[in-house]
Amino acid sequence: MSLAEKVGYLRGLLEGSDFLGGDPKTKAVWEAVVDVLDSIIDDLYTLDEVQSELEDYVRAVDDDLSLLESEFYGEDDEDDGSIELECPECGEIVCFDEDLLYEDNVEITCFNCGAVVYSAEDIDEDDNDAEDDDDEEDDD
Repeated sequence: MSLAEKVGYLRGLLEGSDFLGGDPKTKAVWEAVVDVLDSIIDDLYTLDEVQSELEDYVRAVDDDLSLLESEFYGEDDEDDGSIELECPECGEIVCFDEDLLYEDNVEITCFNCGAVVYSAEDIDEDDNDAEDDDDEEDDD
């Protein structure tokens, strides 16, 4: 039941019953209270409409601002110094600072499942294997 319906019901109770005992002063006070409630309901509906319009306006401004940011700063694909890798276990994207790639004994784990996403030791082993392959080719 909406507020307007509730106030209408209250108005019907006041008009249709002998609740007030026929006292005209008391009836006038209750009618004034119901009129105030009607005014409050009207103001609430107006506020709701204005709020909805404001939300639409803010959404439009946000969309325009996003467009301007992407045109001014470029797309989000710019190099910001972070690396994104997909977790081999759960598929979650893990972001970390690019500087960690050049550190020794670094191990990056997935925050979701705890699996190792990047390990500096794995890279060192791959580099050693590549150097061994190069040395074998030079010997031929």
